[in-house]
Amino acid sequence: MNTNKKIMKSVINKTPNVEKITQLIIAALLYIFTLVLVFPTYTQNITIPAIGEIVNEPLTLKRTVRYENKEETEKLINYSKANIRPIFEMPMIIRERTISNIGEVFSFINESSEKYSANDIDEVSNFVSIDEMYNEFSKKFNLSVSKSVFSNAIIDNLNNLEYEEKIKETINDFFEAGIISRRNLNPETLRLIQNNGIFVYKFNDSVIEEKIVPRNRVRFLEDLRSELGSIIGSKYRELNAFNINTLSSLTGAFLQDNLIYDSDRTQAEIDKVSTTVEPIYTTIKAGYPILEKGERVNEEKVNLLRYILNDNNFFSFNITILIGQIFFTFLLFLSLGFIIFRFNVDFYTNFKNYLLFCFEYIFIMITAYVCKNYISNGIINENLPFYIYTFIPMFAILNSLLGARRGISSIVTLCVTVLAANMAQAGIFETFSLFIGSTIVSIISKKIVNRNGVLWLGFYLGIYLSLISLVNMFLTNDIHFNYIVFILSFTSGMIQAVLVKSSFPYFSGF
Repeated sequence: MNTNKKIMKSVINKTPNVEKITQLIIAALLYIFTLVLVFPTYTQNITIPAIGEIVNEPLTLKRTVRYENKEETEKLINYSKANIRPIFEMPMIIRERTISNIGEVFSFINESSEKYSANDIDEVSNFVSIDEMYNEFSKKFNLSVSKSVFSNAIIDNLNNLEYEEKIKETINDFFEAGIISRRNLNPETLRLIQNNGIFVYKFNDSVIEEKIVPRNRVRFLEDLRSELGSIIGSKYRELNAFNINTLSSLTGAFLQDNLIYDSDRTQAEIDKVSTTVEPIYTTIKAGYPILEKGERVNEEKVNLLRYILNDNNFFSFNITILIGQIFFTFLLFLSLGFIIFRFNVDFYTNFKNYLLFCFEYIFIMITAYVCKNYISNGIINENLPFYIYTFIPMFAILNSLLGARRGISSIVTLCVTVLAANMAQAGIFETFSLFIGSTIVSIISKKIVNRNGVLWLGFYLGIYLSLISLVNMFLTNDIHFNYIVFILSFTSGMIQAVLVKSSFPYFSGF
């Protein structure tokens, strides 16, 4: 007898450990069960049909996909390249040499003017003709100046018209703005200049200055030569037409491009665009119908599928989401178990109540899975909101009536709601609305004194869910009133109340 008593006492002492191990095994099975429901919701085997093929089975995206839109990215790269400003260098030495050359030329002209004025017709031996002066000028200076312009310059110089100062001032202004010659530029570079302007590095031995020249301020050498007469005429209105022509011809002889195109640096900037431009990503939300039954596949849809798959097979396309779901679901289960056993919540640690909770969880998940995948947009041609077919408020009421603590029950309800929402791919608004509704009815249920009170609570829950459907309509900018969703929302609240009322007598004696 003493031996039998010891055996019975040992079995009794070990029972709590056996129950905990059993609860852990059940939790592991529920975890696997959850993954079995979650994986089909997010995984998808996508095959790319041939162009022109008729679609037999519709293809709706099961999960939100974000992919690099290569076509739009390429457009952005080309647009950015088309907005590159060609790079030019402006060495100050060109201006300095030109101004110095002007001074030397006019020193010669001054000397020639003196010789011309000193010519004495009677003294033939001392006479220097204009032709001789011009020939000497041509040998000394490689300038495109005609004999008539040279002759006029000598004569006008005697009249103190100050051609030298005017030419230096004009050339200096042109060089300050910068002059480009078209002769060494290809059509593409000219297009960039005319559309975007240029970027200039202005430098001398010790200073480098950077500046942007807008497209309407860019001066081309060829245009300046043809417009020089009108420019000088507008600038020096005191001169007559004869003087303006002489001054324009002399200025044109010194005019040259002082901006040197840096093709290597410009090409480097163009090449850099491809690496610096951020790719454009397109997001397609879950539920988007990529292919519909009876549709003829076009090139656009084929390219879209290629972008989504990104040359991946079924495994590589789905592996990341599978790993993410494994860890996410595990963290939720871990949080749920930590809350229940860390705070030793009697209602859930009791083995019978634990089994009841597991039954509730299985019922919630299966109901939500069936409604999400077979009834919503299936038997009923409507996309039903998550809060209609997920009966979490029902079990929040039932557990509250059976004695569950409010605070801990709310946390447990939150974890279960997130697990169900993840499986059904519900939005934040739908998930949050269902959790709030479940928490409210759980609190109110404490004041129920008879079975009819459960029905009234279901009535209030139906009104709440109906109002949520209206709010959701406004949030999604859907001004069309969906009376089916509105009615089903109210009906869902009443059905849950009826289920609580009919099942409570059984579960209260469980």
